[in-house]
Amino acid sequence: MFPMRWLAPAVLVLALAGLVLAPAKPVGTQPVPTRLLPLDEGPSDGSFAYFRSELVAAAKQRDAAFVEKALHPTVLSSFGEGEGPHAFMEFWRVRDPQSQFWPRLLRVLDLGGAFRRADGVATFWAPYVYARWPDALASVGSERAVILSAQVKLIARPERDAPVLRLLAFDIVEIERRASDRPDEPYVRVVTVDRSVGYVRSDQLWSPVDAHAGFQKVAGRWKIIAFVEGD
Repeated sequence: MFPMRWLAPAVLVLALAGLVLAPAKPVGTQPVPTRLLPLDEGPSDGSFAYFRSELVAAAKQRDAAFVEKALHPTVLSSFGEGEGPHAFMEFWRVRDPQSQFWPRLLRVLDLGGAFRRADGVATFWAPYVYARWPDALASVGSERAVILSAQVKLIARPERDAPVLRLLAFDIVEIERRASDRPDEPYVRVVTVDRSVGYVRSDQLWSPVDAHAGFQKVAGRWKIIAFVEGD
């Protein structure tokens, strides 16, 4: 056996070596969120709540004049198609009652949102999926989306009567692929955080690169500063 007077220094040396050789732990690393709960800060500002209710009513009536009047002078309609009211009205075909702009706007306004403040300027962004998308997922390589409610069925096949694999509730999922290339395809193939694979209805999830809108108060009036898709 080694004498104790030799063993103690040896243990100290090994301990110090362990401190040096042990891999460093990341500092400030935040866990990646697996869910995103609904949020709507709109009612906290009475003027915005009133404006939003008017905009919803206008959208239901396909009131292009109301929307045009509410556009900010530098409103953004897409990434690469210019800015301003004229470009916006043309790009989204706002004057066409059959334009997809109208149902998309109503859906965005129905999904809550949150205020952002920078340099003393407050803006409101909708839906909450875009406004509160976790920073930890901002640079992932694959598209992610949020299940919009509780008790959403993850099914085995893109068919109405397909077996139910499990129920999802506000989960953040990976979009693997659409069931087809049709823009109105009702099912999306997704992968859950525990790597379960299945299909959900496309109207039951939303991605931060789907349509989103921004609003800003200018001279006492709320204006639309952006309505875009993509990132």
